[in-house]
Amino acid sequence: MMNVLLIEDETAAASQMKQLMGRLAPDMTVVAVLESIREAVTWLAANPAPDLLITDIQLADGDCFEIFRLVKITAPVIFTTAYDEFMQQAFKVNSVDYLLKPIDPVELAAALQKYRDLYTRNAAPSPGGLQHLLDGILANRRYKSRFLVRRAARLSVVPVTDIAYLNAEGRLVMLHTLAGEKYLVDEALDQLEQLLDPLVFFRLNRKYIVPLTAIERIQPDLNGKLWIRIRDCADEQVFVSREKAGAFKAWLDA
Repeated sequence: MMNVLLIEDETAAASQMKQLMGRLAPDMTVVAVLESIREAVTWLAANPAPDLLITDIQLADGDCFEIFRLVKITAPVIFTTAYDEFMQQAFKVNSVDYLLKPIDPVELAAALQKYRDLYTRNAAPSPGGLQHLLDGILANRRYKSRFLVRRAARLSVVPVTDIAYLNAEGRLVMLHTLAGEKYLVDEALDQLEQLLDPLVFFRLNRKYIVPLTAIERIQPDLNGKLWIRIRDCADEQVFVSREKAGAFKAWLDA
């Protein structure tokens, strides 16, 4: 049995991660859940090194890289975060993978198998086979097919095939249709990213989710970013960060 140390200051996120670990990695056990840099440094100084460390980057008392500055850590690390801006720094400290929140079970399963392949002898997929597990997760997933929206006192249904794009405007999330209509939706972009079919929709950045059919032009720049022209979008160009550019290209070529 491999020991996993989890560092996460959000109770709901920690609970979700433990549940996912129980489903995806029966050969691993979470030996402790810590919420801060201070707790992590104290625990690591007093206990044997874990086989694997899973840590959120942004903790209540600072970013997790302070832990690595204060304590020597040799264990492989899977980083989790809501943002992609720390990716370059993460890969300097024993990183196995870098997962964006909300955590996708398929991506977590792949990261855990990557850890097994890289760091354990005679690595093998967890019981039942990794591909069988991933197939089961995907088969049971049901993606959103339509939205119930309100215009004045009237309710309407918008099929996902009519969506031009979704974007965050301050704290609000707006659904824009191919017909040029605009509706407020209840879900945050993080939730919508999990509810929409990833073969059809892609999260370009913190503000935009788009379907493949709405992309009119893609322009790479010298810094590795991609600039996207979205059909009927008020923003002339929307960027995909250098860190997400590879995933975006793979999505286009799926």
